[in-house]
Amino acid sequence: MRSPGEIKTELLKLRDLKHLPYSQIEEDSRCSKPQIVSALKLEATEDVLRRLDAYLDAKHLHLPKRSNSELLYRIEQMDRELYREFGAKTKHILTVQGMSVEQQKRLAGAMDYRLKCLLRERTERDTGTKVSLPDGLNYWKCKDYLRRRGAAVGSADGNARGVLRARPMGKSRFL
Repeated sequence: MRSPGEIKTELLKLRDLKHLPYSQIEEDSRCSKPQIVSALKLEATEDVLRRLDAYLDAKHLHLPKRSNSELLYRIEQMDRELYREFGAKTKHILTVQGMSVEQQKRLAGAMDYRLKCLLRERTERDTGTKVSLPDGLNYWKCKDYLRRRGAAVGSADGNARGVLRARPMGKSRFL
C-alpha cells in the first residue's frame, strides 16, 4: 500500500496532468469529496486510503469520460471565441473541469447566450440596423446566418468551423 504522501501526489497528478475532475475521481474511487480532500490534507482514515490506493492501481479508470470531454471542448471553443472576438473573459478551464456535468452544461448555455448577445450588439453597432437572431440556433450557426446575409462577422477568425483556408502542402487526394 502507498503512503499517504504518495497517494496525495498521485491524486494531484491525476487532477493537474490528466485533468480529471474531482467528480469523476469521486465516482470511480467510491469516496466522497470530503474524504478526497482529507486525503489531500493527509488526514484520511485507513479505509479511505485503501480505497484510493486501489483506485490508483486501476489505470483503466484514469481516463476522462467522452461525453464530458466533448462538452469541455465546446466550452473551450466558446471561451477562445469570447476572448478573441470580443475581448471577454470567462472561468478558467481547470475551474470548469472541477464542476459537475450539470454545471458545465449550464455554463455552456450561458456562454452561448452571451456570445449571441455580443454578436448581435456588434452587428447592430457596425451596420446601424436592428438584428434579430433565431433563438433555436447556437452561436456558430447564428454567425454563419449573419455571414450569409452579408454582415462582416469575421470569416477568417482562426476558427476551424466552416472556414476554408489554403493548405500548407496544397491539395492532394492522398493527404
